[in-house]
Amino acid sequence: MFIALPEGDMRTSMGKRASLCFIATAALVGWVLAGSAQARGYRDGPFNPALTAALPGDRLIVPGQRVGPIQIWDTVDHAETILGPPEFTTPFSSCYNGTNNCVYFYKYVWSKYGLIVYASQSDPRLKIFEIDVYNHATSWQTASGVSLATAFKFAIDHITETISPAYTTMCFNTGFCGAYDSDGMHIGAFGRDAALNEIQIYDARFDATHQNRIPLGNYPGPNGMQH
Repeated sequence: MFIALPEGDMRTSMGKRASLCFIATAALVGWVLAGSAQARGYRDGPFNPALTAALPGDRLIVPGQRVGPIQIWDTVDHAETILGPPEFTTPFSSCYNGTNNCVYFYKYVWSKYGLIVYASQSDPRLKIFEIDVYNHATSWQTASGVSLATAFKFAIDHITETISPAYTTMCFNTGFCGAYDSDGMHIGAFGRDAALNEIQIYDARFDATHQNRIPLGNYPGPNGMQH
């Protein structure tokens, strides 16, 4: 969905979608930077399917809404009552059109559940604007059966691809393939035959990185930002 950069790094965000060529580069960097926390001394532990199975509710990924019991626009505090304290937390920034246009947010990691959530630093309630499924957490899946065990070439037949030309399903010369579900989900993999690396859930009504009213699905963005 967006590039999560360590605090102080300045890079044009994917949120502006300057060109499809840039999307390819940005998407690839976004996947690679998922390991940026390791440079700070943190390393993901293994995904634990038994602990994940013991969580309340189901293991369903609902585009634009939730991953199991963790909801978009719920608070990080409430997520912690379900998942426990995060294993790793760090501030990040995303900048575009120069260094004066930056959005600052927090990243919360639960590797044992294969989940990452993001919240804006400016939001006193710390409401979750994106949920990522990663770390080979194959227990989480959509109603149509898409999970991190699904090859990209099969997954794209089981999502509702957005009609927006800025979010075209595509494989790039980097080897990265990406696609967007119009209800609010991004999937990606390093090759059409490869299993998905990560599944990202967000509110499809606007660009979560910069909170711009840029529609990601098949309908206009919201008139306001009340959540």
